[in-house]
Amino acid sequence: MHESKRTSADINQGSEEPRAVLVRFAAEVGARLETDARERHKFAS
Repeated sequence: MHESKRTSADINQGSEEPRAVLVRFAAEVGARLETDARERHKFAS
């Protein structure tokens, strides 16, 4: 198998840090989406 054909599971095994960064980023994005949705709901009603 080619080296470029590594799966995300292989990459995640190498280090736990990328996942931690993703989790933190996802929380931030989630909060932003929630705020955005509330603003839209406010304007819609």
